[in-house]
Amino acid sequence: MDVGEPEFGFSPANIRDVVTVSAFNHVDEKAYFSNYGSKIDVAAPGGGDEDPTGLIQQPARSILSLKSSVVNPNMAPPELVVGERYLRQAGTSMAAPHVAGSAALVLSMPVGAYDANANEKWDPDEVQKKLQDRAADLGNTGFDNLYGWGLVNAYSAAQP
Repeated sequence: MDVGEPEFGFSPANIRDVVTVSAFNHVDEKAYFSNYGSKIDVAAPGGGDEDPTGLIQQPARSILSLKSSVVNPNMAPPELVVGERYLRQAGTSMAAPHVAGSAALVLSMPVGAYDANANEKWDPDEVQKKLQDRAADLGNTGFDNLYGWGLVNAYSAAQP
C-alpha cells in the first residue's frame, strides 16, 4: 500500500511522531506485501522470501516470532511452528518491532551523546531523525519510496 498519498489519509503513517516502516526480505528487496511511499521512514526485516527449491511451506513467512500459547490454529499451522515456542511469520508487523527496539536503544542513551545542543530528554523527532540518519542507505541515494532513509541499523543508532 502506498502510504505516501495524502488523499488516502493512511494511518498511522500520517500521524505526527510515528515512524513508518516498510518490510524487506533477506536480500534487501521490498516484500511484496509491504507498505511503500513518501511517508516511509526506514525499512526493516519483515519476511517475504521465496523458496527456490519449492520445498518450504509458505516461505514468505521467514521471520521467527514468539508463539502464543493460545494462538489461533489458522495462524499457526504445524508447518510454521518451530519447536514449541516459535512461529514463522511475515509482514510489516514483523518489521515494526525491529524499529521499535532500535528506537528503545536510542531512548536509553543520554541525549548529549548524540547532540550536545539537545534537551535533556529525547523527543520523537530526534529519535526518528537518528533512526533515519543511522540507517543503511539502500536503493537510490538518500530518501526513496521503498526504503525511506534506509534499512534500520540498531547498532549504529545506539552509538553516540
